[in-house]
Amino acid sequence: MRDQPWKARNHLARVTLAPATPAHSAGAVVRNSTADVLDLMQDDDDDERYTPVTVTESQAATIPAEPSTAISGKVARSFRSFEDARAYVRTLGLKSKKKWEAWYKTDARPYDIPSTPARMYKSSGWTSYGDFLGFANGKVAGAFRSFADARAYVRTLSLKSKKKWEAWSSSGKRPHDIPANPNVTYASTGWTSYGDFLGYAVGKVAGAFHTFEDARAYVRTLGLKSQKEWEAWSSSGKRPHDIPANPKVTYASTGWTSYGDFLGYAEGQGARGSFRSFEGARTYVRTLGLKSKDAWEAWKRSGARLCDIPGRPDVVYASSGWLSLGDFLGYAGGKVTGAYKRNAAVAGLRALQNDADNDEKDEQDEDDEDEDARRRKQAKRPRGG
Repeated sequence: MRDQPWKARNHLARVTLAPATPAHSAGAVVRNSTADVLDLMQDDDDDERYTPVTVTESQAATIPAEPSTAISGKVARSFRSFEDARAYVRTLGLKSKKKWEAWYKTDARPYDIPSTPARMYKSSGWTSYGDFLGFANGKVAGAFRSFADARAYVRTLSLKSKKKWEAWSSSGKRPHDIPANPNVTYASTGWTSYGDFLGYAVGKVAGAFHTFEDARAYVRTLGLKSQKEWEAWSSSGKRPHDIPANPKVTYASTGWTSYGDFLGYAEGQGARGSFRSFEGARTYVRTLGLKSKDAWEAWKRSGARLCDIPGRPDVVYASSGWLSLGDFLGYAGGKVTGAYKRNAAVAGLRALQNDADNDEKDEQDEDDEDEDARRRKQAKRPRGG
């Protein structure tokens, strides 16, 4: 009996019929059974499974000479139910449709798991690959979570800036039902800012800054000790969007006095140039334990000097208590420097000169008064007398 080839679903399967022999009793299959032949013809993705088979002649009657509708038509394979198939594939840990496609093309896919589950289970439970594979349970392909649900999820990621969000969003870790542009997707359903969405500035609106008091309270927790440190931090990417980069300008009319006050290292002090009183400054610098002019010069150049402590206290406090650097720093309390003596001498001379000027003015005033009195007396005398 000659071979009978036929095509089924674009695949060529050849069955070779062999005469029955004592070695092959009726119904015995040499390689594969007829059911196996039919099974191998059912899936487009099973090219590698189609192999020639040999069936005994006694089975020839069960195999038609020409394809019938039972074979040439689409023979429904007995696939698992949607629920069973989903339960199985969820154990694989596949996190995207791309990973699914790579997996189903391998020999690891059981024959009763379809390669196109979206089509196979279209009317029996299918929603999305995210739901089928388990990385976005219950979600429909193309549909995003509600704003509240999406926000609740992304806040668990501890992303502290829009830049970090964008890096994460493009990393491949973002579930398909979390939008890449939440500011657009949720524009009319709750969106205020990335700070609020990600959770690092809850309730804040994009472009709106904290009040001066709130901003100051926050930045004081950072331990920044100078304007230079503030500027480095501000440009580091760590600054929340609702803390202004130029607080001096933003809060100019709502409480700003100085970086020292804003950052907390000189609370209540005004802008640079508005210095503490002599007593206040001296009390502070004496806590530093500086024992010489060199130690003072090194300290004030280190960046640790507060904005309201002058770099030249001898000049600033010359007329308000200054005696000497030793007295100011506390290592020679009450000692007077030569400069102070010179200043005192000059001040004394000025005082003497002022006194002399005042005496001369007083004498002139007295002379003027005498002249006025004489003129009045003459004016009262009768004419011709």
